Amino acid sequence: EGYSASATITGLMTGRPYLFRGRVVQRMPLVRGPWSAITAHTMAVAVSGGGTVGGGNLLRNSSFEVDANADGMPDNWTAYSSSTTGTVTYSLVAATGVAGGTVLSASAANLGATAADQAGVKQTLDLTGLAGRRVALSCWVYSGNGAPDARVFVEFYSAAGGTGTVLGTLSEVLDAPSATWARFAGYAAVPTGTASCIAYVWMQQRTTSAGLGSMYFDAVQFEVATAITQYAPRADELLAGVVTTTIIATGGVTAPNLGSGAVT
Repeated sequence: EGYSASATITGLMTGRPYLFRGRVVQRMPLVRGPWSAITAHTMAVAVSGGGTVGGGNLLRNSSFEVDANADGMPDNWTAYSSSTTGTVTYSLVAATGVAGGTVLSASAANLGATAADQAGVKQTLDLTGLAGRRVALSCWVYSGNGAPDARVFVEFYSAAGGTGTVLGTLSEVLDAPSATWARFAGYAAVPTGTASCIAYVWMQQRTTSAGLGSMYFDAVQFEVATAITQYAPRADELLAGVVTTTIIATGGVTAPNLGSGAVT
């Protein structure tokens, strides 16, 4: 005869994957069944007035606030360039961007004349349990010199750490963003067998002559979503300057939510 059971699990964070394991045990005679597992992914939360927040940004240091060794490359990110770029210089610039107090500046001394000439940054992510889910990579950009295009790009890999076989890609281009902040995004379904990915944001040349090319980047977000949500950092990190009154409504944090010593 069939039997069912249920349980309520509290304290889960939006946009995060969770792995649950269980097995059936027969009392008389004692027979233990095999362990089974299921991965569940919590969804974004709808808010009054329209829109969603807490889509579950998987990127670390996604608004480029932290550079512990002051080398110009934000922590958790790695420089990326391809083909003709000349010397590429990165720096965190104190500026009014979209989130926090700094933005990432990338400048290529001799960015080439084709879309294959690229300069930007990348980060490797664990995508265990997300095969088949639709994801989005979005970024805010601001044009500098040379009117390059902006691009978001993802390579999905069969093994951990951005290794193994490339199973698919995500790609979207924003043609020659202007000298105002603009957000754009690309979407893709995570291929079957995906264990990890490498997420890129870069500028690429669009003119017919090489020369200086530069661009500013801010508030990058990689999330499980069919439509991008309001930018927010990862649920387990609070970066300086990124939590403001536009993200936390009045009364959103009260004394019962904060344990003793939680804020120092």
